[in-house]
Amino acid sequence: MNLVTIASFPNPTAAHLLRTLLESQEIPATLFNEQIANTVLPLAVGDGGVHLQVRAEDAEEAYQIIERADAEPVEDDIENP
Repeated sequence: MNLVTIASFPNPTAAHLLRTLLESQEIPATLFNEQIANTVLPLAVGDGGVHLQVRAEDAEEAYQIIERADAEPVEDDIENP
């Protein structure tokens, strides 16, 4: 299986959010460098952060899902006075 990195993050939390989004759309995803980021953050950042990876054949669809998620407005659950 050939994995490609489609995004990098300075911390694991943001990486997990996108991984969960992709998996909800049935695109398997994995995180690389997550354990290093959890234990020695400067080392992980120096290596490009936490890498979100998908299969090469899923990369284009993954990019499209991430792009749509960035473009969708977020509804405010709190009423404005």
